[in-house]
Amino acid sequence: MKLFLLIIFSIMQIHASEEWYNYERIMLIKSKSNFILDEGLITYSKSNKWYIPLEDLFDSIGANYKYNKNERVIQGFIFKKSNVYKIDLNECVLYLKNRKEKFECNDFIPLEDYLLLSTPVVEKLIDIKIKIDSLSSSMTLEYHSLFPPEEKEKRSERKIGKAKRRAIFPVEKNERDWIDGFNFDQGISGDIYRSQSGDSRGAIRHETSLSAEFLKSELYTDYRGVDKKQESFWLSLERNDYRNRIFGDVGLSEVKVVNFNLPTTNLVGGGQKLTGIYFSNRSLYKASNFTKEDFSGPLEKDWEVELYQNDILIARELGTAEKQRYEFNGVDLYYGMNRFKFIFYGPKGERRYESKNLNITDAFIEADKLVNVAGAYGLDENDKESYSLSLSKNLFKRFQFELNTVKSYEYTTGVTTNYFGGSLNTFFDSTLLDLNYINDGENRAIETALKFNTLGVNTNLSYINNSGVKSSILGHSNPMDYSWNANFLLPLRFIKNLQTFNRISYKKKIGIDDNYTDFLNRISLSIRNFYISNSMSIENTIFTNEIFTRYNFGKSSFKFKNRWGKDGLRDSELSYTFSNRKKNSYSSALVYAYEQSTTNLRFRADRRFKSLFAGVSLDVGNKGDYGAGVNLSYGLVYDEDIGINLYNKRTTEYSNIKASAFHDLNGDGIRNDNEELIRDVEFYRLSGNERESTNHTGYAFFSFVQPFSPTDIKISLTNIQNIYLRPKSLGKRVWGRVGKTASVEFPLQIEGDIEGEIDFIDGNKRKKVTANLVSNGKILKRIHADKDGYFYSGGIKPGKYTLKVTCDDCDGRVFEKTFNMPKEGDSLFLEGVRI
Repeated sequence: MKLFLLIIFSIMQIHASEEWYNYERIMLIKSKSNFILDEGLITYSKSNKWYIPLEDLFDSIGANYKYNKNERVIQGFIFKKSNVYKIDLNECVLYLKNRKEKFECNDFIPLEDYLLLSTPVVEKLIDIKIKIDSLSSSMTLEYHSLFPPEEKEKRSERKIGKAKRRAIFPVEKNERDWIDGFNFDQGISGDIYRSQSGDSRGAIRHETSLSAEFLKSELYTDYRGVDKKQESFWLSLERNDYRNRIFGDVGLSEVKVVNFNLPTTNLVGGGQKLTGIYFSNRSLYKASNFTKEDFSGPLEKDWEVELYQNDILIARELGTAEKQRYEFNGVDLYYGMNRFKFIFYGPKGERRYESKNLNITDAFIEADKLVNVAGAYGLDENDKESYSLSLSKNLFKRFQFELNTVKSYEYTTGVTTNYFGGSLNTFFDSTLLDLNYINDGENRAIETALKFNTLGVNTNLSYINNSGVKSSILGHSNPMDYSWNANFLLPLRFIKNLQTFNRISYKKKIGIDDNYTDFLNRISLSIRNFYISNSMSIENTIFTNEIFTRYNFGKSSFKFKNRWGKDGLRDSELSYTFSNRKKNSYSSALVYAYEQSTTNLRFRADRRFKSLFAGVSLDVGNKGDYGAGVNLSYGLVYDEDIGINLYNKRTTEYSNIKASAFHDLNGDGIRNDNEELIRDVEFYRLSGNERESTNHTGYAFFSFVQPFSPTDIKISLTNIQNIYLRPKSLGKRVWGRVGKTASVEFPLQIEGDIEGEIDFIDGNKRKKVTANLVSNGKILKRIHADKDGYFYSGGIKPGKYTLKVTCDDCDGRVFEKTFNMPKEGDSLFLEGVRI
């Protein structure tokens, strides 16, 4: 029977490990008093149940967790050592003190290295109520008391007078080098096309990109071409520092030279490629303002990206050979948590996720010591001078004031314009107010906006009045005269996961007598991996209706898109991508284009080898034209300690992390020549639920780490033979840099623990006692004793110690007991502690 259960358990592990990413949801975990317990816990929604990685949840709330893989038993205690629990996964039984409860065996999902537990079982285990808000991507844990991290924070507030920003793990500092390692990508494709008339042509497309740490900065370059013709070229050298310590007390957070994109300015626009210099001292980990945010990044040809805000699809872009970049500018922010999720779909069946959380609350507007500055100067792609400068300051913990100036060239009109303006933003309770002003020296434009959330409906109301300013946002030919705009982002409560996004705009253009009423309504439904939406829009009297469907299952994807106009069907696309277990990817698409009166049938087959991608493609048209192609691509990462690692996907936009552990013999926290790295130590990357173990090099290697954001690396003590060999911290936080392999070292030291029970001579155990651990006459730490006299203390290094107990209610009676912690560590029970 046990053998049968073991086989079934192994099969469940393999199956779950293959499909877990299909149900992944990043959730904010908070208490009923809105204390943030975990800013981004990866949870899973499957078969109408929510599952939580128990080890990660317990780490966030301060509970004890031990998992015995061989016996398939989880045990520990909830907040207090007397509140013990045990979960038997063989029998699907939960033991709580003297209580025994049976649960369904499908309430847990065994993955390869950790376990997911359903929320009903978690509620029974911790005696809490979990409220799930899918729309805001948050879980609220309702508990009758404070969680230990919450209680600790409250005590800290009482001691220092104000709350500090809570960091889960200490940040590992990585020194910059003049040159250190690199990431390298290359892709080559050959295409042959034959037209209806019989003419044939061929082309070789190629792309090479490189990222590395160079001159103590982040170097990134990308070259794309067709045959001998350059299609695009990008070269940038950046310096980023989340601490705002570039050039020391100057306080810069970003410096970019050579190529970069011009920042967006309200009512003007931005995003143009410049060659010059950019600098900023704005924070890298929180929004620079609380009304709008810009998102941009690389997007290769034939890749697609979807942007979700609080689980509602708000924008979608397709990568083109000309642009190869996505830009979502002027995205509205609302009071509270704004959770953005980017889903990228590749032509070879690739799928990847990125996320960013912007929490706009009262704490955001705290007054800074310095003025926030962002400046850019350079030449655009027409060799015309462009610049922008923005100065902002938070005032009175209530207002944000900004001044800006921009010089921009518009190639369609051949006119260079200098803009001057500013903005004033504030909030009242959960309502945001925004006022923007711009002037071109002759004319001015003003925008006012009001944002609020009522009954779960995020609303943005705005008004623009323009006396004649021309810009990318207002328009260059027949610019906007005035406009009224209203945006609504809301869930439809009568059907779960049904949402709607509405935009209404009434506008008048200068030089045109007619007024325009633009309208967009997108109603969408998402059920697990199925998404369907219908978008109806009217823009400048042009009517368009689009129905879009995407269904992901396993590593396969189905997509259907239809667009209609007032004259009927405009274009249509039906595509299907399948990836089998042999790492083959097959895709097909039927595409109809109304204006060209063409229908194309496209096939593609790709093989994902260990270190590269290779494939073939075929395109057949309804007019007798056809084309065929072959492609090859790979990615490479080099590090001095790790060597060369080859991958079958791009690496240059990412950073890497190498983690190691060593026995710190002298306790200085620095690895010396006689302190060797330990093999088979397991590390856990919290963002992505990825586990790696140290190999023959002594390092565990994590690739494809999102740069410019914190990544937490946690050490597992499972494979370390000496259970008393422990790290100072169970995890460390790393800020990745593009092309850089950051090093995270965990010094391990022998640490034992002691426990015992104080025996009171008069039998009364409710007396106030003070217990201290003393070495060489110096008090090292204070030991807490429960009301029943039980005490426990860990983290005791080898050596000779004295336990000194003082009874404050017993006329100051003192008891001392001397003990030795052996060099290999031990768990000592101190007997005979009487007072």
